[in-house]
Amino acid sequence: MFAAALNQRIVIQQPIFSQAVGGELEPVWTTYASVAARAEPSKGREFFAAEGIHAEDPMLFVIWYKAGITPLMRVSFKSRNYEIKSVVDYRELRREMHLYCVGMDQDDAAAVGLDYVLQKERRHEWTEAYDYCGRAPLNSAESAEAWLIYRLLITSDGDSSYDVATDVKWTDRVTATYV
Repeated sequence: MFAAALNQRIVIQQPIFSQAVGGELEPVWTTYASVAARAEPSKGREFFAAEGIHAEDPMLFVIWYKAGITPLMRVSFKSRNYEIKSVVDYRELRREMHLYCVGMDQDDAAAVGLDYVLQKERRHEWTEAYDYCGRAPLNSAESAEAWLIYRLLITSDGDSSYDVATDVKWTDRVTATYV
């Protein structure tokens, strides 16, 4: 990767929780890092989930390797927030990272807090062929048909793509139907 290819500036933010007057924890998003990146928009799509139809605005951000970035963080880019779905150390060389993200609606961005970060079950598994990232409502069993799973494919030449399976079991992630 050439430095000139990283021609955008993104801000990676992490939630810090503070106690509100009513006793609830509220997130305050603070800057974890401001880095140069290559932003690659993917084709948007809609999919059915338990809550209804959702529009996606997928985006891949390619950055130099930076330790500590997790899917609990978000990316701020051009006045828009993106939920980090997966963080991949490209080719596991600790040189380049791929942040697979989905644009957040304004309502999602405003409502982000415990429901977004802490009240979801999250799973991640890297296999030789795919990177699986899943989330479900809090206390969902891995055998419950409540999981939203992203299956990421990264080819040896650096191309990447992903598919989504909704309302499936985490235990069936390998055999689930992805679209």
